[in-house]
Amino acid sequence: MRRAGAVLILVLLGAPAPAPAAPKGWFHRDWPRRQRIVLSERQAFPDSPLAHARIATGGLGRPDGADVRVVDGAGRDVPRAIAGRGPGDLLSVAFPVEEATEWHVYYGNPSAAEPPKPFAPDRGLVLETRERAPGEPADWPAMERILARSVKVHGGSFWPQVFDAENPFGPSDDYVSDYRGFLLAPADGTYTFFTASDEASFLFVAGRLVAEWPGWHDAGKGAWATFKGTIELKAGLHAFRYVHVERAGGQVMAAYWQPPGAAKPAPIPPAAFPGPRDTETVATEARDSPLAADFTVRAGGKWGLEDRVYTAMTFKAFPAGPGAEYRWEFGDGTRGDGPIATHVYLLGTTCEASLSVTAGGARDTVTHTVRASGEWTRFDREDPAVLERFARLVARYPGEALSPEALSRADFLLEQAGRTTERVALLRRAVERRAAPPGPAMHATAMRLGDLCRDLTRDLEGATFAFRRAAEGVDAGRRLAAEVALAEALLELGGDPDAARKLLLTARDPLSGRNDDLARRMWLRLGDALMIAGDGKAARQSYGRALDLAGGAEDAGRILRKAGAARAALTHLGTKEWSRAAEDLRDWEWHDPMDRYLGFHRIAKAKLLAGRDEPALAVRELTALLAGNPESEYADEALFLLAGLARDAGRTAEADALLERLRRVYPWSPLGR
Repeated sequence: MRRAGAVLILVLLGAPAPAPAAPKGWFHRDWPRRQRIVLSERQAFPDSPLAHARIATGGLGRPDGADVRVVDGAGRDVPRAIAGRGPGDLLSVAFPVEEATEWHVYYGNPSAAEPPKPFAPDRGLVLETRERAPGEPADWPAMERILARSVKVHGGSFWPQVFDAENPFGPSDDYVSDYRGFLLAPADGTYTFFTASDEASFLFVAGRLVAEWPGWHDAGKGAWATFKGTIELKAGLHAFRYVHVERAGGQVMAAYWQPPGAAKPAPIPPAAFPGPRDTETVATEARDSPLAADFTVRAGGKWGLEDRVYTAMTFKAFPAGPGAEYRWEFGDGTRGDGPIATHVYLLGTTCEASLSVTAGGARDTVTHTVRASGEWTRFDREDPAVLERFARLVARYPGEALSPEALSRADFLLEQAGRTTERVALLRRAVERRAAPPGPAMHATAMRLGDLCRDLTRDLEGATFAFRRAAEGVDAGRRLAAEVALAEALLELGGDPDAARKLLLTARDPLSGRNDDLARRMWLRLGDALMIAGDGKAARQSYGRALDLAGGAEDAGRILRKAGAARAALTHLGTKEWSRAAEDLRDWEWHDPMDRYLGFHRIAKAKLLAGRDEPALAVRELTALLAGNPESEYADEALFLLAGLARDAGRTAEADALLERLRRVYPWSPLGR
């Protein structure tokens, strides 16, 4: 952790420079920072004799918190204990309430030692998680050895109960959870305790191992009730500990009990771990400056789908007076401004978020560690209001500043929210401004942008730009994929058919011996380009190669898939559901490329293009059929549709000539009557 804006100047004049005079009321002159804290209005345990503060130090002082001092409103030192450390610069500080309602917490003196009078909280539950060391948790002695070697702390704080499904302070794989505190037994009697866990767990009460489920295992739905033990307890507080170790995959750690007189087991509730009163920081102050930037951060909700989880965090700066300017860097390449900012983290992360404040000619910057969990717990999975709120924020993100994985997550979120325009803008910025150098990551982003421009926004310029970028600086296989996609866009969106044909002919030789989707797509689109050029024989051969790669003319599964797609396309054309019809038509030609040559698919696609107000593309589709396969059984319908398009455009003479041609060339057709 670090604080920019505080500059250390070494004065080499033989003797060290004296410390500046501390402001009036500054009780520890060797401590450069303090936070003013007050009791929160809402309290779970309003009568507790203990208080708890979460202090973000900005990297000042000692990482173990030994320099932290608590002073009450009368200027008296208050005993305190560091109940938890992390993630990052966070410290959990516990101290007795006594008669005070407001305190100052001093920090930032790395040479300070622990206070001479130790203080040990005698209530509440504290959770600490650590990176797991190697070992097999076959029993408690083995687990103790793992704990002794697990020295890297992810974080720790007071916690309501043992009922969790993730590591709240760090990665949710390969970690150890250690819950320690005091359990309140409501009455004398026999208590039964149970453990439910994914991987090993051990539960202690009053210093005795009461329940355990050792070894590597999943949660075993229903099996946990067998991992239990009983103990006689007197009413009152008793030492409690619960240890859990996790390798990978899903996590569960839950402590249950059945107190005297209870009909069945239940999770041990937060009321059984009566904890401290909560406090909140209302100001951060600097000894040597009137300006001390600082902020708080709290969870602002989650939204998730499939294996993707998005976490919102709300950042709030402490006021710095009229005219102050606030600039945020959220630690993932994005920025914000204003005294309050809500940010959606696209990936689960522990990162460094910074706030810079400018006021009265002074500037100060503070950096704190922020933990945005990417794990599933309980969140608004399918709430459309949360999705829309997140999408509004993510739509403004600078695509060029995001990592490839974060960019993909942002695109997925906007897709779920139906924000196609914002998706294109996000990806276009990433590709234009090169969020990544030419290579596989940029190729994937550019290909996704090109697909959007071709299939959804129908933007030839955008698709051409994207696919050309996708071909830069990549291996031959990716370059071929980008060139085939570019040719497809030129054919689909009314671009130069000769340029498309040249691209496809160039790709034909390296792809001709392959049996994969790219080769199949190349043969399909080469058939389209040859139809436009009037080379029906070569087009039929190309469509035939694509059909072979689809399973062959006699493949029953392919025939069924084609029939289903064709029925769906005709249904959605009839109901004018153009987007769904377009998807069905893509499935149709994929499963039966030869229908592009025979004409049935082309007639249906021309109707789609006309319905979507793309008449020029509909004309190209129909004229390609007449040029490449004038003997098609659908040729008369192609002429009839062309006449209708000409009439709709006000070209009456052209429409009449087309109908006359229909009657002359296809006298048997009822459409010419």
